Amino acid sequence: MESSFRTVRIVHVALLAAALIYAFLPEMAHVQTKNVNPVFVYIIYVVAISEAVIALVVRDRLVNRAAEQLVNMPTDSTALARWRMGNILIFALSEAIVLYGLVLRFVGASAVHAGVLYAGGIMLLLIFTPKMPG
Repeated sequence: MESSFRTVRIVHVALLAAALIYAFLPEMAHVQTKNVNPVFVYIIYVVAISEAVIALVVRDRLVNRAAEQLVNMPTDSTALARWRMGNILIFALSEAIVLYGLVLRFVGASAVHAGVLYAGGIMLLLIFTPKMPG
């Protein structure tokens, strides 16, 4: 179980570092702000919010349940695999939100519009920091 926790923690830290790089990349590349269709921005926001809700559901239904099973049976390989997969899925959903911000910024949206997504994705990654079951 410790090696799986270590693996999940490494993935978490790597994605968190990548999210921070994505947030600063457009500013280092001096991306210019242009007029972007507000409907496009709102659609991206709706998709990002939907992914955040899905991440919460995955945490509740997959990660927490698997963690409860691991408390009772630490050697349950199926529960451990579900716990690991659920955590990585949550990280991917959170990272996708940051990437939506990156896409918005590169198509010309303001740093504020993209920053909302950067902050949201990074906050989710921090909220979903993996914890050792038990």
